[in-house]
This record gives sequence, C-alpha cells and structure tokens, in this order.
Amino acid sequence: MAAISAESENLIKALAERVGKRLEVGATIANHVNETILEFEALNEQLNPLIKSAELDLRRSLRSVGDPTAKTGEAAQRLSTLDLPSLRGLLDLQSNSNLAVGMLVAAASIPRGAIYDNLEPRYALAEHRLNSVLDNYPDPANKQKLEALSAKITRHGQGAEGVFGLRARQWGLEEEIAKVQGELATASASLGQIVAELVADQQGTADRTAVGTKDQAESSLMLQLGISGVMILAIFLLAWLYVGRSIVRRLQLLAEAMRRIAGGELETDIQTKGADEVAAMSQALLVFRDTAKEVTLNQTRIEAARAQASQERRDTMLSMANMFEADVQQVATRVSGAVEKVLWQRARDERSDRTEPQQSGPSGGGGATG
Repeated sequence: MAAISAESENLIKALAERVGKRLEVGATIANHVNETILEFEALNEQLNPLIKSAELDLRRSLRSVGDPTAKTGEAAQRLSTLDLPSLRGLLDLQSNSNLAVGMLVAAASIPRGAIYDNLEPRYALAEHRLNSVLDNYPDPANKQKLEALSAKITRHGQGAEGVFGLRARQWGLEEEIAKVQGELATASASLGQIVAELVADQQGTADRTAVGTKDQAESSLMLQLGISGVMILAIFLLAWLYVGRSIVRRLQLLAEAMRRIAGGELETDIQTKGADEVAAMSQALLVFRDTAKEVTLNQTRIEAARAQASQERRDTMLSMANMFEADVQQVATRVSGAVEKVLWQRARDERSDRTEPQQSGPSGGGGATG
C-alpha cells in the first residue's frame, strides 16, 4: 500500500511538472507571435517609404530615357542596374516577409495534421527568398537595416526555440501528460485490486477457521470471525481514507470540475486547499473559471445594453407613430367637421330655395284678380 502511495505521488508530481512545462511552452509561443507582428510592422514602416521613393526614381529614369536632351545612356543604365532591381527587391521583400509572418502565426495555433505539415516548408521557402532578395539588394545604404529587421522576424521560426520547434515540444509534452494520466489511472485501479485481494484473503481465513474440531469450533470460530471482521473493517477504512481522500480522488474531482467548467457551468466549486501540485493546478483552474465568468458577464452586459438600445429605438418609433396618428386623427376630425358644416349649409340652402317659390306663388295670383 505504501509503495502504491509513493508511486502515485511520483506520478502526480510528474504530471504537474509536465503540465507546467506545457503552459510555459504555450506562453513562449504566444510571445513569439506578438513579437513577430510588432517586428513585421516595424519592417513595413521601413519598407513603405523606400517603395514610394523607388517608384519615383523609376519614373524619373523612364522620363530621362525618353528625353532626347538628357543623357539617355546613363539614365538607361541607372534604370536597369538600380531603379528596377531596387523596386523589385523591395516588393519581393515585403511579400515574402508577409508570407513568413503568416506561416508563423498559423503554426502557433493550427492543430497537428496535414495543414500544419505544409506550414514549415512554406515558411522555409519564404525565409530563403528573403535572404536571396537581401543578398542581391543593390542599395547598400538601406540593405543593413532591412537585413536586421528581416532577421528579427525569421528568428521566430528557427531552431528548437522557434515556433515550429516549440510546437513539436508542446505535442511531446501532451503525449507525456496522457501517458502519466494513464499510469495514474492504472495505479488507482491496482490499489482497488489489492484491497479486493486482501478482503478475499481474510474471507478465506474466516472460512478455513470454521473447519476444525468439534470441541474448539465455537470458540475458535468466534475468535477468528471477530479478528477477520476487524481486519476487513480496517482494510475498508484504509481503502476509503486512501481512495476517497487521496490525491487520486482530488485529481478526479479536479478533472470533473474542468469538464463542468468547459461545459459552461461557471459556478462549479473548486477545492484549492493544500500546498502541493494538485492545489496549484486547482488554483490555476480557479483563475480560469473566474476569467471565464468575467468574460460571460461582460458579454451579458453588452447584450443587455444592445437590447436596451433596441428597446429605446422601438419606444421612440412607437412614440413617433402615436404622435403621427394623433395628428392625423386631429386633422381628420377637423376635415370631418368642415364637411358636415358644408353639407349642413348646403341642405339649408336647398330648403331655402324650395321655400321661396311657395311664398311668391299666392302673392302673384291675388294681384291679378284685383
């Protein structure tokens, strides 16, 4: 039992050591990427003015070649030996540095597979082209600066400490971590097997004790059963204390917490008590969980702000629609009142027209009779 405990402790230390190394390698790769991007920007800051200047020089040389009053031979020689090679070299330098940076950034994040396998050869080709362009660059005034800036970029892909070497080391550590985890699981299973064998052995002892002489059967049986019962209880207690509260159990709880957090359960409780490697891993997981909670909270706040803004826009549009409807209703009411008034006036005029002939008829007949 002590041997298994020591073996498990050694495996856990080995696991924590490899996990720590893998995290260090990942941080180093991230630093490579950040530095590569910054150095690529510095190279472009140097290249862009040179490209514009080379374009102007090329145009001037072309005009001189076509000018009959200029020294055509000198202009043509400058055009072929300096202006064209300089501009072509600068453009090649910019395109191949862009390709090299793209391969490095992709290599830092793309998983292992056929796509990744094509990155390093393409990066090597871009690096070779960069060196070739710089070797043949005709302008010595800027050649040294461009070589220094290009070397800062290409160093991130070179050797064991470059991005490609670090990714290979990262995958090697992942394989070692998986191997140690398997050995740790095997050790835990071996512990359970030993406990079962001890229980079976004591049960066999109790069974053999029951076979004896008739005179000693009762006392011997009770004694052996009592001893066996105590030993079985002690073995189960020891197994419970070791398996239930040992480092293996803590690792199992830590793995379960990782799975739950990965599944989105960010309120998962994480036990960080202790001062060993498992406690350090638990503390790292706690930081990851809290960071994930903060990110989720920020996303929730952003979504709430978006929803509030959308609701305010809807409320504004609804208010404008209600105001417009009220204005339209008011205009319709006034128009309806005016129409009713016109109709009433027209009806009144029609009644007045009908009334006037009736009144004038009797008055005309009386005059004729007199």
